[in-house]
Amino acid sequence: MPPPRLTALALAALGACSGAASVEVDPASVQLWEPGQTARVQAVALASNGKALPDKACAWTTADPAVARVAGSGREGTVTAAGAGSTTVRCTVGSVAGEVAVAVRLVGRVEAEPSPARLRLLDQPQPLALQVRAFDTAGQPATPRRLVTRCRDEGVCRGDDRGQLWPVGPGTTTAVVEADGKALELPVTVEEARTAAGRPRAVTGNPMLEYEKAAKILQGERDRAAGKR
Repeated sequence: MPPPRLTALALAALGACSGAASVEVDPASVQLWEPGQTARVQAVALASNGKALPDKACAWTTADPAVARVAGSGREGTVTAAGAGSTTVRCTVGSVAGEVAVAVRLVGRVEAEPSPARLRLLDQPQPLALQVRAFDTAGQPATPRRLVTRCRDEGVCRGDDRGQLWPVGPGTTTAVVEADGKALELPVTVEEARTAAGRPRAVTGNPMLEYEKAAKILQGERDRAAGKR
């Protein structure tokens, strides 16, 4: 029989390892920028001696589902942005919990310069890079995940996903600048600035008839050349 004191120490150590003394969550904070955006978090329960308890599963909860929702099984959870604000996501194991600070910052306003945008149609197309600024719902500068520009009349200009406008043909239209679903419109004018050599030739008459006439002349020359041989 082991000494009573050793038996008591062994039981105490077993009890310390069998229950979670704390929960660590990684990362400790998450920032999201648009509704539906997700982030994955992981948690691990620790015994009082610091040993990981991988078999201990979390109960995932959120303090404010209007800001962020959470779903998970075991040690992994997925945080989903729902609305602007701050909240806390918690992983609970027994009587202890670990927390993740969640901030959801949504783009509330977009600005773009120059407005109106004036483009010149050159022999070699050159884009106009717009200066786009986004602000969250609290008025603080924000970094959008997606920035897209497009033109309502693509015969005048076209946009891209880099905040640029490309001239296509002379005229006026409206450009739409969209950052994470928040849009801004600005007028666009495209000026003809191509050289005579750079402009497309105007089509007159029936090109097919001209082609057939030239083909007949060429064939006649070939026939005469063959007859001289």
